Formats: sequence, structure tokens, C-alpha cells
Amino acid sequence: MARLIFMAIVFVVLATLLPGVATDWLVANGYMDSRDASVLLNTSSADKSSKTTNYNGVNRVVLKPGPGGHFFAQAYFNNKTVRTLIDTGASTVALTHEDARRIGIRPNEADYKEPVRTGNGVQYYAHARVSSVRIGQVRVRNLDVLVAPKGALSVTLMGMSYLRKLQTIRVERGRLILEN
Repeated sequence: MARLIFMAIVFVVLATLLPGVATDWLVANGYMDSRDASVLLNTSSADKSSKTTNYNGVNRVVLKPGPGGHFFAQAYFNNKTVRTLIDTGASTVALTHEDARRIGIRPNEADYKEPVRTGNGVQYYAHARVSSVRIGQVRVRNLDVLVAPKGALSVTLMGMSYLRKLQTIRVERGRLILEN
């Protein structure tokens, strides 16, 4: 009798998980749109990482929330990796001083003349331009960015100057979806 109950529990667990796993695979491999998947499933299986897909010529990246519910992403500035915080409250992309140096942007002291209102008052940032910024396959070309003075930022902010150039920004089932 115990064996029968155990087999019934295993069957119920598999029957519950299999549709979600199969649907996630179909979405990740471009065979199904995530909007279609959400109609089929009313729950989502846990992602182990962010996913990038291409569906009908639309590049899409799906980010799961990190600590505190914030969305972090590994971005590529001119093909060099930078950890970023997606920040819809920031009007522009703002690189930390250290990230800017790592990707080859080295403003002179005189370049820090762009006033930026922060939680700590007005600070002066340097203007720069990067030829390519991408998260997964979601790419924006020729993007104006700001470089923070040393110690002003602890993480690079992916602000609205990047996000407004995308086709879609939305939150679906607790995940942030970026498309272009």
C-alpha cells in the first residue's frame, strides 16, 4: 500500500512539473511565444538564469528579480561585460567610474561637467558614447551614456536612454521582459 501511495505522489509531481518544463523549453528555443505560454500555464517554473530568445525576428531577454526584487543584468558595452541594475527611474545609462575604465572610457577631470541630480545632491558626470550596448541579444547602437565620478555609484545603472529604444519593456509573471 505504501508503494502505491509513493507512486501516486511521484505521478502527481511529474504531471504538475512536466507541462511547465516543456513550455519553458518551447519558449527558450523559439517555438512558442511567452505570451502564448502564459495562456497555457497559469504558473511558471523557476528559471535558473535569465533567458534570451529570438521569436519571429524579435530579440527577447527575460530577467528574473534579484535581491530586494531588483532586476540585474549582465550587459555588454562594446562587447565588454558590465553588471548593471535596470533602473527605470534613471533617465540615462550611468556607468560607474570603474566600469567605464574597464570598457575603455577614460574621461579627463575637465569632462565631468554634466550636472546630475542624485539622492546625494547634484554631482557632475562626464558624457561619453558607446557604439553598442546589449543585454542578451537585445542591442542598442550608438548610445549616449554618463560616467560617474569615482565613488559616486556602486553599480552601473541601465536607465531610460537604453530602455526607451526598445520595442517592449514589461513585467510578466514577476519577470522583466525586454524586446527589440
